[in-house]
Amino acid sequence: MIEILPLKNQEKEDKILSSLNETSKTAKVLMMADGNEDIGFVAVKLIGSSLIYLAFEIYNSENMMPFEKN
Repeated sequence: MIEILPLKNQEKEDKILSSLNETSKTAKVLMMADGNEDIGFVAVKLIGSSLIYLAFEIYNSENMMPFEKN
């Protein structure tokens, strides 16, 4: 079953948001997982009562998270 939950690792969240040039205090990263395997993320921010989509990425072993490449 795929779950989408807030990313609890602040360092990873900061790296993802930084890669998107996002500094808003209301920006958050939600991780998608299938069991114990992370399969992607969605980054969003709240402006007033609107949820703004920043990025959506699905990855596998060949397409690692952009902030982990380096």
